[in-house]
Amino acid sequence: MSFNEYDLLNDKEQSEFANVVNALLFQNYVVERVFNSSKGKFETNSDYRFIEYNHAVVRDYLKMIGWELIMDDMNGVISVKNDNFSNSINLNKTTTLFLLILRLIYEEKQSKASLSKDINVKLSEILYKLEVFKVFEKKNPPEYEIIPALKLLKKYQILEKKAGEYAHPDTIFIIYPSITHALKSENLLELIKRFDVVNKNKNDKLSNEQDDSAIEPINLLEDIHEEEIDNEGDY
Repeated sequence: MSFNEYDLLNDKEQSEFANVVNALLFQNYVVERVFNSSKGKFETNSDYRFIEYNHAVVRDYLKMIGWELIMDDMNGVISVKNDNFSNSINLNKTTTLFLLILRLIYEEKQSKASLSKDINVKLSEILYKLEVFKVFEKKNPPEYEIIPALKLLKKYQILEKKAGEYAHPDTIFIIYPSITHALKSENLLELIKRFDVVNKNKNDKLSNEQDDSAIEPINLLEDIHEEEIDNEGDY
């Protein structure tokens, strides 16, 4: 690390440096634009700008303690990586499935969006997609599982609540582009592949059965119990 560069920072900047590094190590991701719910608008993330302006000193410090600073300027996401041990976070099944579905929704909406990197989605859309994929034995997860799952993803700057209560169907969430770093593309491709297979098998059964009610529901992701939020996503 170039201590000369660090010493050139004033007291306020050195304090901000410590806060920014801790934020990176704590939440893995720092996004360029964040939604300020109290003001009802997007704002430039001061942590992102600080890292951008002081890239060399932040990079060198993280390198000294075994971390790599990853700058994804195209999507406005900064993340960290450590090759010596995993900084992935184990998720429970509900949070894992929310992450998978949110990534799928992000890909679908991003392909239709203009220049916006941030995607809006209602909770009702998420729950509908979960129902379509038949990922739960019951219709949808209970509220006491939904709220912690969404709050955990918010904690790691993967999504943000834009308006409404966490468990209300009309609540709007913003999916940040950091989701492309949190979930590797092969997981998403596997989800789509398995959904296609399930649909084909279901349609075959429907064409051969007289009584549709005799067809047992298929749990698409029944073998998925947990996933990891990872910082090695695809750009």
